[in-house]
Amino acid sequence: MPKTFFAAIPKLGPVPPVFTSFTIGNGHAQGIKNNSTNWSWGSNAYGQVGTSNTTDYWSPTTPSGGLVFVDVAASTNLSFGVTSGGTGYAWGLGGSGELGINSVTSRQTPTAICGGIVFRRIRGGGGTFTIGLSTTGQAYGWGIALEGRLGNNSTVQTSTPVAVCGGLNLCQIGVGNNHTLALTSTGVAYAWGNNSQGRLGDNSITNRSTPVAVCGGFNFCFVDAANSSYGITSTGVLYAWGDNGNGVLGNNSTISQRTPVAVCGGLTWSMVSSYNGGVIGLTTGGQIYTWGVNLGGFLGIGDVNPGGLRSTPAAVCPTLTFRTIAVGKVNIGPGPAVLAVTNDNKVYAWGGTFGYLSGVPLDSRTPFSLETGYTFCKVSAFNGTTVLYTDSNGITYSTGSNTNFARGDGTAGGRVPTPIGQLLGGQSFTEIAGGVSHGCGINFSKVAYCWGNNASGQVGDRSVTNKSTPVAVCGGLSFNKIACGTNNTYATTTTGVGYAWGNGATGALGNNTIVAQSTPVAICGGLTLCQVSAGTNFGCAINSTGSAYCWGVNTNGNLGDNSVVAKSTPVLVSGGLTWGVISCGPNQTAALTTTGVGYAWGLASSGQLGINLVANRSTPTAICGGHTFCRISQGSIHACALTNLGVAYCWGSNSTTGAIGDNTLTNYSTPRAVCGGHTFCAISVGASNTVAITNTGQVYHWGSNTSYQFGMLNYNPITPNLISNI
Repeated sequence: MPKTFFAAIPKLGPVPPVFTSFTIGNGHAQGIKNNSTNWSWGSNAYGQVGTSNTTDYWSPTTPSGGLVFVDVAASTNLSFGVTSGGTGYAWGLGGSGELGINSVTSRQTPTAICGGIVFRRIRGGGGTFTIGLSTTGQAYGWGIALEGRLGNNSTVQTSTPVAVCGGLNLCQIGVGNNHTLALTSTGVAYAWGNNSQGRLGDNSITNRSTPVAVCGGFNFCFVDAANSSYGITSTGVLYAWGDNGNGVLGNNSTISQRTPVAVCGGLTWSMVSSYNGGVIGLTTGGQIYTWGVNLGGFLGIGDVNPGGLRSTPAAVCPTLTFRTIAVGKVNIGPGPAVLAVTNDNKVYAWGGTFGYLSGVPLDSRTPFSLETGYTFCKVSAFNGTTVLYTDSNGITYSTGSNTNFARGDGTAGGRVPTPIGQLLGGQSFTEIAGGVSHGCGINFSKVAYCWGNNASGQVGDRSVTNKSTPVAVCGGLSFNKIACGTNNTYATTTTGVGYAWGNGATGALGNNTIVAQSTPVAICGGLTLCQVSAGTNFGCAINSTGSAYCWGVNTNGNLGDNSVVAKSTPVLVSGGLTWGVISCGPNQTAALTTTGVGYAWGLASSGQLGINLVANRSTPTAICGGHTFCRISQGSIHACALTNLGVAYCWGSNSTTGAIGDNTLTNYSTPRAVCGGHTFCAISVGASNTVAITNTGQVYHWGSNTSYQFGMLNYNPITPNLISNI
């Protein structure tokens, strides 16, 4: 089937840059890496990603304009950045003047904020107003001024910055949905704006249009705000005040407070990040705690009830040590997303479906790593709804559909990758292969394991019972190559003997019968095989002298013997060519000669043979283009190949999912270069999608993603999209 993988373990590349900071809006995010590069991604309906368009970005991209920001912020449908010289920029939704550019028109690229102010940082409040802090400690506001949100003793909307009253020397700001907290250089907290439920902390519920001191005389060093307010003292004590309907004050109560109350637990805190219904906090020891409503799994503690409440801090991933955290400030849809970075620069995420990082919308109730640092060297795309990946340590991961237990990881399926080997006591695979709904692997001891659909005995364990986790194939044979078809499996031993098991219809097992087998049976012919591939009820192999043989169903000429008659034993492929690589699709076959020339035969109705024709071929026909390939993979209705330089070409059906990866939805019957300029070392084609690995171990995909097999929601990219949650 198209699931065959081809790759050598790639060389490890240089350590990639890592995120040092990021902020989340209500559907997009901004981040800065340690190489001073700026990144933006996610929802882009108003141009808030800053790329001169309104196209959503499912992986990080750089905003237009070539600017370098030292501070960035994402708010509701808009973004901000500050350069090293203190110039403030804004982009995205601007209908209320919140961009500060003397206009109420949205911007799709970073646009300088008016006034010539030298900013330290800029933060958005609920998508309607903005507060900026200058390097001299003066705060400025712009946008909607209702309830005194701008702090300038006025409720008049403005589209350019106006100074916050009071002449305070401020060093930090925390901007909520409709109020602001700010710290003076001496640690005194002030607040202004909406005072519902006492969120200003002045022991009242009266809105304030100028700064008022927060009660208690505390010496704060950090503040944050959403619908409630938070402050950390210089000794690490966390206080909270305001709305407490969801237990967000963390004081084991749901009663709102008009003055600061201590958060329970006796912990020493370094920072907090809050949204309307919950809080995530980081201790000085690098431990994360959460509390509030568990909407969309926000709390990250795996509760069965995602809407449950926690009114005191609960530990998240206590075995990990984190250095920074961020949460989406606005609650829409199923809940906010959370991002956190460990001390060793691993990015973890959990929560709702509108926080994006490298193409991963989230809805996980427990943290999972988005940038694991794994280097992948092998991939198998199954029938396109499940994907297997093997890293350079031999650990195999699965994503996507788990129909008939195809993932082999004992899960219900989904976009979160899980290691198969951990279910076998740390088992590692050197070879992996996937069929329509079953998979197989070979471990370092040359033992074959299979899992998934077993209706025809294709798992090879002397049963027809589906297997949710890998089981050893019977027979005690030592295998070195394996391939999975629709309902059967083929493998070669370390001595080159071919075996088959599963569905035997039309001679699919090559053992001169049509009887199904639930344990390995030898393929007839006494051939010494070095490679094998599987289609739908047929198989092909290359022997030690480079001759290709096929057997099984032959309705479309897929055996390549100049006939359409089924064969129950191997027959020589016509043409007298010397073959190096072979790959079977469901109804067709592709192969490369030892000199890298591509040929194909069988079903051609969607152009999947790459021969500029849609007429079936029963003998090998040269693939157009004159390319020299080193890898090839046949899918259901499209195919892909790699040149010796790692350039990917694809052809065939492309009109519905973009599986060719050339940024079009046009079918092609000749090879088309895949966009992006990537250098790939492995490629695998599924039913209507493609996955490939670069020579530095990064995984890219394009085409259909209907079963979340690429670790993200139902988004079908038509050019290579980096997957970084595996």
